[in-house]
Order: sequence, then C-alpha cells, then structure tokens
Amino acid sequence: MLPVAVVTATSAVAADGGDDAARGSRLAGSANVTLTASSGPYEGDKIWLEFDARAQGSSGVATGWFRGKHRKPDGTVIGELEGYINCLTVSGTGNRTATATGAITKGTAAGGSSPIGMGASFTVEDRWAGDRLGWTWVPQGELLPPCQRRAVEMLPLDSGNYSVRR
Repeated sequence: MLPVAVVTATSAVAADGGDDAARGSRLAGSANVTLTASSGPYEGDKIWLEFDARAQGSSGVATGWFRGKHRKPDGTVIGELEGYINCLTVSGTGNRTATATGAITKGTAAGGSSPIGMGASFTVEDRWAGDRLGWTWVPQGELLPPCQRRAVEMLPLDSGNYSVRR
C-alpha cells in the first residue's frame, strides 16, 4: 500500500494516554489523503484508510481493525492492506488525538512486496479546523511498543472524516 522506505520513522514520540472514560475510547471513520514530496516517487498518490477500534479503561488495550488502499492519481490501485488494532489511546478535549497501533495481516504493498506482519502506528487528529492523519509501518521483527506514536508526517484529509471519542 505504501512505500515502506519512505514512511518508516526513525524516532518515536510517546503518546499521552489520557483518562479513558468507562465507556471507552473509539476511533472510527474513513478518509483520503494525498502523499507529499516527502514520499518521493509516490508524491501525489492517494491513500485511503478506514478504522474501527475501541478501548476500555486507561490501559489502551483495544480491539478493532484498519484497512487501506494506495492509488495512483489516475485511480489505479497499487497496494491494499488490512490489519488489527491492539492499542488505542486518546488525548485532548474538543480537538482530540488518537494513537493506535497494530499489525498488517493481509495485503500487498507498492512494488509488489508483502507488508504482512509489519507493525502499524497511526495518529488521527479529530480537529475543528479539519482532521489530519499520519502513520508509519514498522518492518517485520522490529519492536513496536503498544500505542507508541510514530507518525512521520501529519496530512490533511482530502475527503472523509474520522471520529475520535474519549
């Protein structure tokens, strides 16, 4: 779905788990973004990501899933993936930020490589001024601590919406 070498983070920022209410935290929705010049030859490509994840209590332990597609500007799909979410934390009030981690269980990546088994870290900003999305894939075998924020770049949504609840 995404060029792994282009989006792999080299540093990490810990997420503030905040105080998850008894009803639990939730990240849901789908949206499209456009890759920027930092994505090299994939600049201008469209990424669609959909989430449905829930966490109970303050531990961040979550259940849920994500799926996505990587398309060229002409609409040609060059990657697809699906995976599970195992950790979700939400911080902020009004404007909320969700950090979710998990792993890819099914799919193909740009260039035909297999992303299966790679870790995934997503950051979604549910903001009044417009939502933003960031992510990174972690190579298979590399440790990805639960709910660790590793987004390389936050991109504004072209279309769609994410709902982050705490």
